[in-house]
Amino acid sequence: MRTVGELAKAAEEALALVARQPAVVEAEVFAASNSALLTRLNYTSHIPCNGVEEPKSSEAYGLGIQAVFDAPDGRRIGFGSEPSDLTAAGAERALAKARKAAVADPEFVSLPAAATAPRSLTNYHDPRLMDLDDASLVEAGWKITGGALRTFTASSRLADLAGDDEALRRLGLILGGDVTILRERMAIASTAMPRVQTDETSLITAFATAMVESRSAKGSGAATGTRLDHFTDEAGVEAAQNAINAIGGERVPSGTYTVVFGRQPVADLLNNIVIPA
Repeated sequence: MRTVGELAKAAEEALALVARQPAVVEAEVFAASNSALLTRLNYTSHIPCNGVEEPKSSEAYGLGIQAVFDAPDGRRIGFGSEPSDLTAAGAERALAKARKAAVADPEFVSLPAAATAPRSLTNYHDPRLMDLDDASLVEAGWKITGGALRTFTASSRLADLAGDDEALRRLGLILGGDVTILRERMAIASTAMPRVQTDETSLITAFATAMVESRSAKGSGAATGTRLDHFTDEAGVEAAQNAINAIGGERVPSGTYTVVFGRQPVADLLNNIVIPA
């Protein structure tokens, strides 16, 4: 990932460049670097598997400029961005896009200014997550898988169904899901806020689905957090235990029911519907 220092320098230099351009009344520059790390869970007791596989990562960074321009028919506001380039050339291209996309907005007053109250939330990211290496990413995946396997092997209900360890494997114990880590850094500066402001944030999530395939039983588990030292095997344990609890379950008749959503569906609703709206 690009460092906070690199982003702050890019935002400061881009703002200085934009301020020198003709017809620019005010501007806001946003520089960001985002990274997503993922390790996939895939355990099957009756089929050879790796338990944890496909660790991968993706990264993106770039500049965004929102600017207000003087025009013969009044002021216009536009936004332009340039991916994968924090240089002056990238800022010039982003500004050109903002100028081309500028439109009249009769409701526009001004770009945001710095808050008068002192900032209350700082340094809430986890440095360990921000600097996580490949081995630690895979270890996080194994933590969830290990929690599920310990729950399966410690279950007296599964032991009664199987009779011995070999038969336990033949029950078809399955675990799927992923551990995802999101890391974000940003810097922002504007005509009204020339001193660059920066921020960093980190998030770690785990979603797991477990099955006792021979009994058509399935359960899910989830966990979210912002610090690596708070990350436990909770999602794997929850998924496995829910799958065990579902053995011998009965299908609910068709009808109208009151539903209480768990954390995973609430997160899906927020991420895919509420927040984008």
